[in-house]
Amino acid sequence: MNLLRVQGIIFCLIASAVVLSSVLLFSFEGNNTLLILALFILVLGVPHGALDPVFAARLYGLRKPLGWASFAVIYLLLTLSVVLLWQVAPLLFLAGFLVISLVHFSGDPVAQTAWPVRMLYGGAPIILPTMLHAVEVQHIFSLLIDPASAQTLTNMLTLLSLPWLVALLIACMNQLRFDVLTALEIAATAGLAVIAPPLVSFTAFFCCMHSPRHMLRTLQHASTYSITRLTIIALGPLLGVGVLVLIGSTLLTDTAQDSKLIQIIFIGLAALTVPHMVLVERVRFYGWPKDDSHG
Repeated sequence: MNLLRVQGIIFCLIASAVVLSSVLLFSFEGNNTLLILALFILVLGVPHGALDPVFAARLYGLRKPLGWASFAVIYLLLTLSVVLLWQVAPLLFLAGFLVISLVHFSGDPVAQTAWPVRMLYGGAPIILPTMLHAVEVQHIFSLLIDPASAQTLTNMLTLLSLPWLVALLIACMNQLRFDVLTALEIAATAGLAVIAPPLVSFTAFFCCMHSPRHMLRTLQHASTYSITRLTIIALGPLLGVGVLVLIGSTLLTDTAQDSKLIQIIFIGLAALTVPHMVLVERVRFYGWPKDDSHG
């Protein structure tokens, strides 16, 4: 059976379990909940970007140490520029991060999916949480930007949420004619975003859909690489992320623990997403491997 199909089914099952738990009022709150979610994102979500050197080698023909050093420097500069943007223009940073995340997530569905469906799907984890959880979303935003801007941004997303959901459901129903599993993935993503608490829904989506789907595609793209070689390739970037997390924790010593975790998670993801997209979106433009389907 196609691995993307298996992964899609697993995601739908996990998403359904999280949604059901939320409907049954299972409490996701607790002193350690945020820490656990952060660990899930760090261990299961972030590593999919650690394979970026595979795409860099293919796209730019990197072979020699000087080429790899230049790639590492450019990647790091792009990462640091996002952190700097957060410092000097927080609202622009957050709005930009939400937009590029929408575009990036839109790459999850299989290759045959129409682009309007992709865009609606990509915006679901970002826009739909404000339907029932606007207060929580605004609180998260207020830890990244000033409270007034956080409220304005949350209000804008809330206004978009209902028409976005209606359009997404129409797209989902139409998608049933072509690919039932993709339609179920869209429905599962929407259900997570609307019903589950925002941080829980994002973690489930990021760690069970976006990250594993990207890793499976990377394995397809780098079919000539052994698992051992891919593991060795991933160690360097993962070590770099660990160092950046430690640096961030040190610099945010005067910040409350929950606020620090939120800032490390979202500022870190934004900083890593920009150089990651520079590589991945180009590959996506050219097309993933031919077996990228649910067939």
